Amino acid sequence: MQTTCSACGLTLPGNHGETSKLERCPRCGAALRPQPGPAQPVGGWVKPAVTYESGPSGIGGWLILPAIGLVLGPIASAIGLVVLASSLTSTAEAVQEVAPGLFRALVGSLVMLLGLLGFQVYTAVLFFRKDRRVPRLVCWLYAVNFAVAVVSVIWGNSVTGEGLDPSDVKSIARAAIQAAIWIPYFRVSKRVANTFVR
Repeated sequence: MQTTCSACGLTLPGNHGETSKLERCPRCGAALRPQPGPAQPVGGWVKPAVTYESGPSGIGGWLILPAIGLVLGPIASAIGLVVLASSLTSTAEAVQEVAPGLFRALVGSLVMLLGLLGFQVYTAVLFFRKDRRVPRLVCWLYAVNFAVAVVSVIWGNSVTGEGLDPSDVKSIARAAIQAAIWIPYFRVSKRVANTFVR
C-alpha cells in the first residue's frame, strides 16, 4: 500500500519501515492518506485493503462528546455499583423480610450494572485504540444502556407497586436521547469511518 499526500502530491512507497508509520507529509506537513493497493494474503485468507473516505478523521469534532462519555460512564457505573452493593449488604435482611421480590430486583439491577460496566470498559479501551469494531460496539452499548434503564425501572416498580417517579423518567429519557443521537451518528459519520480503521 502506497501513501500519497493529497496536498502536494508526494507519493511514498508502502513498506514495513518508517514510511508506513508516517502520519504527516515530510514535505508539506499535511495528513497522509494510504492508497489501497492489492489485497495481501494473510494465513490463506485475503485481507482486504483499508480504504479511507475523504473528510475529517481522529478523535475530534462531535466525536469528543462520546469520548468523554466513555471515560465518565464507567466511573458513574462503578459509583452506582458501590452504592447499590453497600445498601444491599446493610439492609439485606430487612428488605428480604419486607419484600423478597424487591431484594431479587435489586440483585438483578446489581448484576446488570456490573455487566454494563464491563461492556463500557471494553468499548472504551477499543475506542481509544481506534479499533474498527468500535462503531458497532458503541451502537450496542447505547442500546444496552437504554435497555438496562428500562428493565431496572419496570422490574423495581412491578415489585413495589409504585408508579414512575421523576428520577425514573429522567433515567429512561437520558438513555433514550443518547441512543437516538449517537447510534445514527456512529453509523453515518465520515469522521467515525475514517478514525476507527485499525
